[in-house]
Amino acid sequence: LTAIKGFNDLVALSTEDEKVKTLTAKIDKETERLVRLINDMLNLSELESTDKPDKTKTELIPVCNDVKDSLALLAQDNDVSVTVEGEGYAFIDREHARELIKNLVENAVRYNRKGGFVKVTVKTLADETVLTVADDGTGIAEEDLPRVFERFYRVNKSRSRATGGTGLGLSIVKHVCELYGAEVKMTSKLGEGSTVTVVFPHTNC
Repeated sequence: LTAIKGFNDLVALSTEDEKVKTLTAKIDKETERLVRLINDMLNLSELESTDKPDKTKTELIPVCNDVKDSLALLAQDNDVSVTVEGEGYAFIDREHARELIKNLVENAVRYNRKGGFVKVTVKTLADETVLTVADDGTGIAEEDLPRVFERFYRVNKSRSRATGGTGLGLSIVKHVCELYGAEVKMTSKLGEGSTVTVVFPHTNC
């Protein structure tokens, strides 16, 4: 796929034909989508084969800010603002924490509206840390909520394809939560946005 993308880029740079440019742009978009799909499948496979994760105490706000920076261009292209606030930690491998947060924020950005927002909040309680990712995007109908964490389940297949979704993001989130004994749930209302809440217990056992 990397080779195909490279040759396609060379074709795009070496032609003035508008039809060819249009076709190379389509090839580039589909190649990127396939790369994201394969990466998500590999990540999911790795999570499924992990039985003893590294439960290191990880501060979540730096991870959230790192994710925010990495998705800045996507947020800009979609005209969506992303904010991060709060403090808290979880006993979780930093890369797994990043994978979880990235999938939640990326979903919230992709399935949003122009001028929308994504608010990431971390809150420390007595014996747990609560991470929430809230948006004011398209929302999800109540009947679809029980299935959103299934792999490849898409509420709107055409919209998912148009935005570059793979249908695996929330499944990855669910598997990370299961590895670390965290609870995840989504609340949503069609046309008004969604909120995903992840509760991390304060234990590394």
